[in-house]
Amino acid sequence: MALGAALAIVVAAFVPTAWVMLSGEGSPARPQARDAPWDADVAADGAVRALGLRLPGSTLADLRTLWGEELQVALMVTQGAAASLEASVERARPGGVAGRLLVTAQAEPGQLARWQAGALRGEATSPRTRRLTLQPQDLAEAMGAPLTSVGFVPQVQLDAELVRRRFGEPRQVVAESPTREHWLYPERGLALAIDADGRELLQFVAPAQFEALLREPLLQAARRAGPQPPVRTGPG
Repeated sequence: MALGAALAIVVAAFVPTAWVMLSGEGSPARPQARDAPWDADVAADGAVRALGLRLPGSTLADLRTLWGEELQVALMVTQGAAASLEASVERARPGGVAGRLLVTAQAEPGQLARWQAGALRGEATSPRTRRLTLQPQDLAEAMGAPLTSVGFVPQVQLDAELVRRRFGEPRQVVAESPTREHWLYPERGLALAIDADGRELLQFVAPAQFEALLREPLLQAARRAGPQPPVRTGPG
């Protein structure tokens, strides 16, 4: 659930009508109005409103109010990197669209170190990364952490034409591989990964933080992949 290019994931088949409304068998029913991913907008104060949340403005406590016991919160610890506070809802259905919700939240380095030292247990999620379970008192403290990034992985696979209909032309496109592109909408605070061989990812941040949290990490990853970033600019 890391930011930018690190938040790349997964696989599924695509039926266009399913993107409009999914039953999501076994998913919790969340009837909030205007919570579908394409209904995201930017408020007059510059905050992005997406998936029932505000960036900046919402906290992990707000996320728990929306999803209750479905919310999972943990520390993610990767070798050579600082720990990060992250959360997920494995079977979310914002606005009737089934998928997985992925969230990062901001905590002070001292808090992260203290929570990591007192963690109840950990499990490996990759050869270099572990997922740590917080002590109950630390979890309660973490509920006040402000959200920095909200990602959504729909159950269905999206294609470029459907994305254009919902979001318009991107301002910029960054190619990660021959099959995966990142469509950037800085004015919306949105980066959308389109993957011909896997699932798509929509990631929202506050528009004022778009450059630092999304665009620049993607460009850095593209530079590492070759001498010149495979980037094109769109009319959006």
